This record gives sequence, structure tokens and C-alpha cells, in this order.
Amino acid sequence: MRDYICAHWKNNIKLDEVCQLAEMSQYQLIRCFNKEYGIPPHQFLILYKTHQARLLLRQGLSITQVVTDCGFYDQSHLSRNFKKTFGITPGRYLKVL
Repeated sequence: MRDYICAHWKNNIKLDEVCQLAEMSQYQLIRCFNKEYGIPPHQFLILYKTHQARLLLRQGLSITQVVTDCGFYDQSHLSRNFKKTFGITPGRYLKVL
């Protein structure tokens, strides 16, 4: 499940899709994933996207391009998750680089 999420993170995968592959109900999948990784699949996906966003920022991409490439809804969605994960906004992160 985790490998599938990591391999397809750009596609905004749905929980139903992962459930079908794992042959589990949503409840079973969420419970198993949470037990194994300490967070539910959706939260893992957002965290993974946020880490990918940081890598893209390091490579010199603009915040707008990172939002698009990582599948965030908008810039505030990226900023909110980036700050929650790293304690700094993407704009400030770019200034520190």
C-alpha cells in the first residue's frame, strides 16, 4: 500500500483505488496502515507530497510550479502543509536556501 502511494503520488489517488488493490475495505485499510505507519493513508500522502515539494524547491522550481507538480489544490494548501511539516513556509524556505 505504501509503495503504491509513493509510486503514484502525483495522480491524486483515491482511497477506493488502494482498497481495491489491497482487497480490503476502507476501514480495514485505514486501520492496518495506521497500525503500521502511525498515520492514515491520506495523511501519509500529504506528507509525502510535502517532502517532494521541498525537494523540488531545492532544485530551483518556483512555488507555483511546485503546487502544480505536487498536486496541491492551491498555494495556501502547500503552505499550510509545508509549515506544519517543516515549521517554515515555502517562501521563507526559499530565502534560507
